[in-house]
Amino acid sequence: MRLITSAPSESSRNGTRTDLHLAAKQGFLNMEMAGVLSVECLEAGLLISLYEINHAIYPSAFLSVGACTRYSQAMGFGGPNALKLRPPYNRSELEESRRLWWAVVLLDRYLNLGSPSRLASVYDPPDDGSMVIYDDSQETAIANSFGSSKLGQRDQGCPALIAQATRLLGKVLRHTSHNYCSETDLEAQCLGLESSLCQRQEKESSQLGRTIASLIDAAETEARKWAVPIEEQLMICYSSLLALYNHYKACKGDHTQWDEQTLVAVERTRATVIGRCRELLSDPVTSLESISPFFLHCIYMIAILGQSEPQSAIATRDVLVKALKRLERRWQAAGVYIEILEAREILQSP
Repeated sequence: MRLITSAPSESSRNGTRTDLHLAAKQGFLNMEMAGVLSVECLEAGLLISLYEINHAIYPSAFLSVGACTRYSQAMGFGGPNALKLRPPYNRSELEESRRLWWAVVLLDRYLNLGSPSRLASVYDPPDDGSMVIYDDSQETAIANSFGSSKLGQRDQGCPALIAQATRLLGKVLRHTSHNYCSETDLEAQCLGLESSLCQRQEKESSQLGRTIASLIDAAETEARKWAVPIEEQLMICYSSLLALYNHYKACKGDHTQWDEQTLVAVERTRATVIGRCRELLSDPVTSLESISPFFLHCIYMIAILGQSEPQSAIATRDVLVKALKRLERRWQAAGVYIEILEAREILQSP
C-alpha cells in the first residue's frame, strides 16, 4: 500500500525504481519461493504490478502481471472448474476470490492495450457464476466506509461494472488483433470471400461499439442515481471505445457503418477527456491522487485521434500534452506517452 501511494522522485528519471519497490518485489519473490499461497500475497503482487504499469517500468510490469496470473491459478482462481486449494468458507471469501481474479484479468487486458496482437495470459472468466455480485452486508459496508444510512445504496455494483468493462475490453483487444490484412484475409480474397469477411468484421465492430456505449450510459445513470464514484469503470470503457474507434479508422478510414449512438458516445468521450484535462490545468491545486491512472491512456488516444479542424486540433493537442506533463508528477507513464506522441509527430511530418 505504501508503494502504490508513493509519488515518483522529481530529481531522477528512474525515481520509481526505489528501494521500496525493490523490497516489495523481493518480498513477493521470497513468499513465492517459500511456497506461501495466500490472498494477501496475491493482493500485494497485484499492487506491485499496477505500480509498474502506471510508471512504465518494463519489462517488469509484463512479467509481474504474468506472475500474478500463475499465482492466482495456483490458488485455484479462474473458473468453476479450476482446482481449488479449499472451498470458500463463506460468501465473503467467494466474492473476494471473484474480485481478485477479475483484477488479474483487468491488468492483463490493460497491459495489452498498446499491443493488441499480444496473446492474453488468461481467458475471460465464464458467465456461469464468475461475475462479482452485489453484497449489502454490514461487514462490507463498514469495510468500505459507508454509513448505516447508505447500506441500501448500490455501493457494491461498482465491481460488477468493472468486470463488465473488463470483459468488453478483452473483446475489443481480440477484435483489433485481427488485422484486415492478415493471412485469413488474403486467403478469403483468393476465394472471393473478402466482401463477406469485411462485412462480418464491420458488423462485429459496430456491435461492440454499441455495447460499450450502452454500458457507459448505464454506468453514468447508476452513478447519478446512487451517488457512487465510477471513475475507473468509465476510463476502462473509454479506452475500449477509443481503441476500437482508432482501429476501425486506421483500417477503413471512416465510420459509415457505425450507428449514431456509437459515434455520439465517441464524441462525448472525446469532449469529456478534453474537458477534464482543461479542468486539471485550470486548477493547480487539484490533487493528482484523485485521478485514475487509467485516465492516461484515454488522453493518449484522444491525442492520436486528433480533430477534424486543424486549428482546434493543435490547441487540443497542446492541452492534452500539458495535462500529461502534469500527471507525470504522479504517474511516470504519462511521460512515456508524451515521448510516443513526439515520435509519432516526427514520423508523420512531411
